Amino acid sequence: MDVCTTIRRNLYCSYMLEQMVANLFTAYIDSIDGSNNGLGVAKIVLSVLAIESKNHATYIDLMARHYNLFDEAECTQLIGRPWTSMQELLSELSEGRKMNLKEFIEKQAWIERAVGEETYHKLLLPLINEGVGMGCIDKINASVIESILSKIASDEVWHEKLLQLLLNMVSN
Repeated sequence: MDVCTTIRRNLYCSYMLEQMVANLFTAYIDSIDGSNNGLGVAKIVLSVLAIESKNHATYIDLMARHYNLFDEAECTQLIGRPWTSMQELLSELSEGRKMNLKEFIEKQAWIERAVGEETYHKLLLPLINEGVGMGCIDKINASVIESILSKIASDEVWHEKLLQLLLNMVSN
């Protein structure tokens, strides 16, 4: 597979992944018993993470469509276990399974760690640089894409910290 196709498919799957993360947080928030005031902080943090993930999907969508860098792909093959873990978790929540906050955060924190830095810093940013040399995108536009992806990558680090704070809170 050529570099340009790899970029397009990875951007598409990153978009789909961010959408799924937002849906996952929202589904979990909806499953929380509203009468439990102790979960108020968790609902706020998870809502912020859902909004951020939705925004990341929007950024990727705008950028990829503008630069014609979208190519549908089989994301299960591209992303692997984190993708299937999220699908399973979303399916369980959609079917009404109740999950305690600690269990949910542990699963989601693993997914964020597995995907966040790997996708943006170690895969997409180097690919964009390589894409300049291969003619997929010019240098000026590549710097715009790199800037947006770097912003998303730094947000992913923040997401991990927020999830760790929640995990510490529910573990005490």
